[in-house]
Amino acid sequence: MSSFEREKFDNFVNLNFDEIIENFEQSPDITDEKNYWFFDNVKQDVLFISYYDPNKLKNFKLVKKDDEVSIEQNITSISIKASFYFGLIMYENGYPLLLLNANPKNLTKKNGSNYYDLATALEKFIDDNPDFDLDETKLILFLFNEKRDYYTTNIKLPSKYRSIMKELKLQEVVIDSSEYDYLSEQYRVPSINLSIGFYDFGKSNERINYLDLEDMIKIAFAITEAIESVDKESIQFEEPEEDEFYDEDFEEEEEYDEDYDEDDEDEEDEGYEDDYDDEDY
Repeated sequence: MSSFEREKFDNFVNLNFDEIIENFEQSPDITDEKNYWFFDNVKQDVLFISYYDPNKLKNFKLVKKDDEVSIEQNITSISIKASFYFGLIMYENGYPLLLLNANPKNLTKKNGSNYYDLATALEKFIDDNPDFDLDETKLILFLFNEKRDYYTTNIKLPSKYRSIMKELKLQEVVIDSSEYDYLSEQYRVPSINLSIGFYDFGKSNERINYLDLEDMIKIAFAITEAIESVDKESIQFEEPEEDEFYDEDFEEEEEYDEDYDEDDEDEEDEGYEDDYDDEDY
């Protein structure tokens, strides 16, 4: 198991997309370069899904306070960088990884608020690859939730899976989110979104807690070890109770501040567009 190193994570944050891809031992098995990249691997029990932002900005100034780290002026998302870093560690340990494009220029409106349309790349991946096979996969594990010690899912996990999560002291939070449906419904594989230690996503004080990120990486490895004993063919999906609501204390930070203005950000981050070449991806 790869150990978490703060210096290694800091260096990773300052790499651009091309430099990060060089860390992989192989070319992607499936890619359309603008929406997703898929790297197959030896182990098939768990499919990990991370997000990435393919802009070319690098050499950020990191701001550290106690056990937390952020990026000065927040010109890129350190949370998305953490998701990518987390996924790369799992890939280095033999697990397949699907990267979904979470470019901040994909901001759209939902219920009057700005948010990242993270499902777009996943929909494209499924449409492009109808014969994609997940027969050996027992769990799909998204890596993009705030805080620590919980996971979200759109449908209550099978009891055997919940028992594993309970032993790992993870809280299950059932939410109404279609993002987790696409692969689960097509391949009958449960999917969850794991917390990975980021806070205040999309806000001026967006940050990563080193200790939380490290602990959740350890949790992910523990899940992969425990899930091997579960027979996927015998599990039964369970619909959530009607009165089971999403716990606001664990709400995913997919919304930007109400005062966020994309035009203002472009003015503040002069030169951002010059560094970004959409045609490269």
